[in-house]
Amino acid sequence: MNKLIIPALAALAVLLIACSNLKRNDSVKNAEQKNEAKIDDESVKQDIADFLVKIADARMMDSKEGQLAVTNGTTEEIRAYGKLMVTDQAKLLNEIKIIAAKRNIVLPTDISNDK
Repeated sequence: MNKLIIPALAALAVLLIACSNLKRNDSVKNAEQKNEAKIDDESVKQDIADFLVKIADARMMDSKEGQLAVTNGTTEEIRAYGKLMVTDQAKLLNEIKIIAAKRNIVLPTDISNDK
C-alpha cells in the first residue's frame, strides 16, 4: 500500500500542475530564446545551455511535487519525504544557477508549461 502512495502522489502533482499552467507564458521557452541569441554570437555553447535549462526545469518540478506532498500528504512519512524533496531540489537548483551564471546562461524562472 505505501509503495503505491508516492507514485500516485507524483502523478497527481503532475496533473495538477499541468492544469494550472495552461495559459501562462512558458519560462523554459523564454530562457531558450534568450540563450539562442547568445549561442548565435558564440558566447554560449548550445548543448550546455540546453542541458542546464532542462535540469533547472526538472528541479523546479520536483520541488513543486515535494511542496504538494508536504501540504497534501496523508501520512507523516509522505509529508517528511516532501520536505526532503523541497530541500534537496533547492540545493541542486542553487548549484545549477551558479554554473549557469558563470557561463552566462539564462535559466527559466518557473517550470515549463509542458510539465
